[in-house]
Amino acid sequence: MSETYFARGTYEQYDEYMELINTVFGFKDPEDQFPAFLPKLYRPDLEPAVNSFIAFEDGKMIAAVGHFPVDHVVGDEVIKSIGIGNVACREEVRGQGHMSRLLKLSLQDMIENGVGFAWLGGDKMRYGHFSYEPAALTHYMVINKRSLSHTIGGMDTNYTAVEVQPTDNEYLDFIHELFYAQPYHTIRDRAELYNILCSWNYRPFIIKDSDGNLVGYVDKNGGNISELIFTDTSHVLDGVRALLAICDRLSIRMPEHHHEYIAILEKVSAELVLSTGEMFTVLDFESVVRAYLKLKNTYAKLGDGKFTALIHGYARDEQLAFEVKDGVVSVSKTDAAPDIELDHYEAMRFFFTTFSAKRITGPAPARDWFPAPLFTYGADNV
Repeated sequence: MSETYFARGTYEQYDEYMELINTVFGFKDPEDQFPAFLPKLYRPDLEPAVNSFIAFEDGKMIAAVGHFPVDHVVGDEVIKSIGIGNVACREEVRGQGHMSRLLKLSLQDMIENGVGFAWLGGDKMRYGHFSYEPAALTHYMVINKRSLSHTIGGMDTNYTAVEVQPTDNEYLDFIHELFYAQPYHTIRDRAELYNILCSWNYRPFIIKDSDGNLVGYVDKNGGNISELIFTDTSHVLDGVRALLAICDRLSIRMPEHHHEYIAILEKVSAELVLSTGEMFTVLDFESVVRAYLKLKNTYAKLGDGKFTALIHGYARDEQLAFEVKDGVVSVSKTDAAPDIELDHYEAMRFFFTTFSAKRITGPAPARDWFPAPLFTYGADNV
């Protein structure tokens, strides 16, 4: 009888681990394998197997779930999170519950270690069983030369877009400092910054003004843009013109907290869609809702109000009071009777998605305050 057990991997198991995940995903060419498009995670020295929960059968790896920590700085708060990647199971052992066990082990580890939320890309019908729900407020805009011509009169600009190379330390230092100056950012190791920005075959570009000054940067794959940040919003349109000089069409993914950028870009966009991003699960509603609601209050100026909610979350029940008073946001535990009761999935939609039936019929302040701007940048996805 075969013996199956579940554990984190070790440094010494790197080769076996990479063979497992590349084989399961059908990545045969080294240029198409995990180390090629996620260099920030899959070098031996980064110990990807250690950051994974793995199923073994008779000592052989048969399934794995990548479990990678990322810290999010949201205003004056830091939220611990886990990115889930490379959910892999060998074909001959599928249907035996190995992935369910690994995903549950991952979630239990998060709960024990005070993780605020986790996220992944994948099918709702599959990962919904493990508390994940499509969430995160994301604006998608399509801009092309025709849309610029019909709105602001054309492409003329002296700005330029220059691809960043791994040895361009001046450019990388600028990107790092500008990203960290944002009210929301993740903790990114400066030594790994180039690899982080090259995730998923994206590449960083610097934007220069007519005098050669560095005024912004973009992370892009062809015309797909996952990160677009400037020193000042006065550079946005010329920066877009510079990008359209090297791309026929831009598809820009942008968080709501960059509302000033969105206000400028929507006027020249051929398409504008408000949608959810990846799939998320929140394991500590108190800290996560507080942090992102405080972020929203910096640009949306939330109206005063108060309500209480009992949340039957995946990690635990949380009975919380939500209040905005004189412009100050607070989210805290309470013994007061709840104005609304939510299961885990209802709570995810209530606080973080574009539509929530419970929010529409719930406490009046919630319709003003939510959804909170939960978000992850593409370069941080695993």
